[in-house]
Amino acid sequence: MDPMLYMAAAVGAAAALALAATAILTRGAKPESGAAIPGSAPPERRRAVATDTGAGITPASAPAALATEEPAPLPEALNGFWLADEHEITTQRSTQLATQLRHVAMPPRELQHFMAADIMAGNAAQELSELVMSEPRLAAKVLGRANSPFYGLQSPIASVAHAITYLGMNTVRNMALSFVLQESFAVEDAALGRYCDSVWEAGRIAAELCSLLAPRLGFADTGTLGTQTILSFLGDLAVPSLLGDEAGAIRELDFIERLRFEQEQLGASSVLLGTIVIRAWGLPTPIVDAVAAAGRIVVTPVEQANPAQAPRSALIYSCARIGEAIARQRIAGPDEIELRNGAAPELHHLQGYLRLPQLARLPELLHAPDVRLALTRTMSAVRNVTATG
Repeated sequence: MDPMLYMAAAVGAAAALALAATAILTRGAKPESGAAIPGSAPPERRRAVATDTGAGITPASAPAALATEEPAPLPEALNGFWLADEHEITTQRSTQLATQLRHVAMPPRELQHFMAADIMAGNAAQELSELVMSEPRLAAKVLGRANSPFYGLQSPIASVAHAITYLGMNTVRNMALSFVLQESFAVEDAALGRYCDSVWEAGRIAAELCSLLAPRLGFADTGTLGTQTILSFLGDLAVPSLLGDEAGAIRELDFIERLRFEQEQLGASSVLLGTIVIRAWGLPTPIVDAVAAAGRIVVTPVEQANPAQAPRSALIYSCARIGEAIARQRIAGPDEIELRNGAAPELHHLQGYLRLPQLARLPELLHAPDVRLALTRTMSAVRNVTATG
């Protein structure tokens, strides 16, 4: 992977996502046990698990519709589990992490251009086309993706402008953004490189799914949500490089076990590392907070979430878990996707968010005919790529 130019005053970070999203998305999945993985909360934090609000989340009273819901028992895997926030790690460790992260990733010079207001809003198709075409290698990757089995187009896409017309501006922008970010992370080890590729695949799948679902749920800023979905994977890409010889251990761990292991070994989870990365890259505070809030849904009950942010966070989180499961081939078909599987530890707190009015239709939308077709095509494409790779 060719290195890219550093942005002024920026610091990088990255890491490979342990896309162990697994049977947590399937009907009938059993809760995992976190007993074998170190990293439980210290005694003074054990009672705080159910009310951990995290970065960017402001405690707020529950909406009236949720106040009468009887909370389900906390799964064993979440008992004593927490996610450290920035103020909970020592200054010395924070400095060490910042130093290490500088050697993991380089902030892409094109990042700010792809996040310009008019392009994010989907109002500048020509500008987006010109931006992608200004980087021949990026344009080639975008066209390759557009002509891949993931989209199943009947006729080939001949140009970036053509891709925008057929696939939509948000899809092409998020696709290009993921490729730009991918080139910012240097991975020398071949096995870790393949692992990182699967992380990016999960991110692209999750962003595309988010862009497909968001308008149907009444979200107007589809482009922003897709971008935040992609950015939510950045922290995971730092972990293997920071873990060194221990990196291989995270590949088969499920989502919560992986977070536990990261905190035990590094003193910070991929959720926190991602927050540090995107803030150091100079992205706006609302985006940093939104990405952090989405990642912390695993430990944040809806009653403690900012009501204005909660539906967005939950949509990003849901798409990320589904994207991981598809990229890692943990599910064979759309019928196995079930967000209402409250027995799955990483979906436990999500159940409260699914009762929010704006997200009430999300589980059913995943089984709508056109969404099922898109998911089926995506799963088939992942299997084909793996078989031929």
